[in-house]
Amino acid sequence: DTMEQERKKKLLVYELHPKVTNELLLEQFQKLAPVSHAYVLKDPESEFNKGYGYVAFPSQEALQEFVKRRPVIH
Repeated sequence: DTMEQERKKKLLVYELHPKVTNELLLEQFQKLAPVSHAYVLKDPESEFNKGYGYVAFPSQEALQEFVKRRPVIH
């Protein structure tokens, strides 16, 4: 199933600052690993995000390798 395969390439990122954007999240993760895209979930009633989002990796292997390293992102 293609949707299931795509889901397995995504990393949930939480405790985001309310003003973090898709671009900023992508930029920060690209410093540490190859990522294909990133997005934060927005609150439709405000200009802020909901505090979490997803980062998509090019493959499950790339995601697994990233998680093994256990990086801390500030």
